[in-house]
Amino acid sequence: MPWESSRVGGEVLRWGAVFIWLLVSQLGAPGAVGAGLTPDQVGLIAMAESPEGQQLAQHYAQRRGVPKEHIFLLPGKPGDEMSRNDWETQARPAIREWLLAEPRRGKIRCLVTCWDVPLRIGRRDPASPEVQARKQFLDQARANHVGQLEKLLEMIESVGRQEKP
Repeated sequence: MPWESSRVGGEVLRWGAVFIWLLVSQLGAPGAVGAGLTPDQVGLIAMAESPEGQQLAQHYAQRRGVPKEHIFLLPGKPGDEMSRNDWETQARPAIREWLLAEPRRGKIRCLVTCWDVPLRIGRRDPASPEVQARKQFLDQARANHVGQLEKLLEMIESVGRQEKP
């Protein structure tokens, strides 16, 4: 009977809607549960030579409940850019050491920088030994590849020059 098929169709639609609602609600649940950071998961970076940056970091820590030992004063001058050498030899090792020290080890998931912490790292010096060694390696690799291609082309051309039987 026609009315029975519409009744079955209505049941299928209703259960389908319930299933979709459950699926959507479960997909949204993990994000909602684990979305926020706790104050002990936040680290603050300010420049050691910037009183304003230090005040901002202390104010942020106080307002957000971030522990004072989660404030790192980065050695160096405030500004927009830091030299590559300063980053590699001073800043990065200092930040890494600070992050791995107790009580922060494995806890900090987010770093907040104050306004005068450099956000750009300068280019490598083209005359540096690392850049020169890399350039030499790439030049040699290119020469090897060109040599291999020349040999391959010679082989291909020699196949075309052979007499036909």
